[in-house]
Amino acid sequence: MAFTSEYEGTGWKIYYCRIEDFEKDLQDFLAFLDSLDSDEEVVAIIPNTGAVKARSIVLTGGTEVKGIAVVVRKLEEGSHEDIGETSNRAVMQREIPKSYFMKCNKCGKEFTKDFSECPYCGSQSYMPVA
Repeated sequence: MAFTSEYEGTGWKIYYCRIEDFEKDLQDFLAFLDSLDSDEEVVAIIPNTGAVKARSIVLTGGTEVKGIAVVVRKLEEGSHEDIGETSNRAVMQREIPKSYFMKCNKCGKEFTKDFSECPYCGSQSYMPVA
C-alpha cells in the first residue's frame, strides 16, 4: 500500500491509495498518517467504495473499500498553534453560513442545525447563533 500525492494546489493536497485488503492495510494507513509533515493538517479521509470483483471472474455483489483519499491543508509558517478544534471550527464557519449554527444555552458551544440536541452536553435548549 503506497500513498501518492495525486493532486496538489497552493493550499491543499490530496493523497490517494488503492486498497487491496482493507483490514490488512489499516496498519499501513496508520503509519502513513503518522508520517505526514507537521505543516499538513488532515481535514478529511474519504473512502472510495463500490462493487469489487472477486478473485474469479464473478462479481461479489458486495461493496468494499477500493481506496482512500486523504485531504490535507497546507499550514502556513507559524500557524501550527491553529491545529485542533479552533482550526476545525474556523474552517467550518468559513464554509457554512453562520445562520446554520446553533448555540447551546447550557454549555455555550456552537453546533450545526443538523443536531436535535447539543452534541457536547445533550441539552435540548439552544438558540440560533446571531
